[in-house]
Amino acid sequence: MSLVNEYEFKKCVDHYKGDRHSIKFKCRDQFMVMSFAQFTDRSGLRDIETTLNLCTQDLYRSGLKAMPRSTLAEANEKKDWHIYQDFAQALPVGHFPSW
Repeated sequence: MSLVNEYEFKKCVDHYKGDRHSIKFKCRDQFMVMSFAQFTDRSGLRDIETTLNLCTQDLYRSGLKAMPRSTLAEANEKKDWHIYQDFAQALPVGHFPSW
């Protein structure tokens, strides 16, 4: 997650007021969880929740939080997807390794 520019991400979140009513599960947390799910090829919320709960000790050091499936579902419904679209457009092109 070192490729993630915190300043650009915060700028996108602030523009859409993504963390306005969030207490525990901020946009950054959602981005980290959904990125983890993408990297580990998880497809459903139940699968994501199970994997996060199994890896809790290891994920704590990386900044990921294990969240209940209902919290993930609510965040996916309520948080504006434009935050992540704008952030993806702000990522530099060509700076990723080609495997």
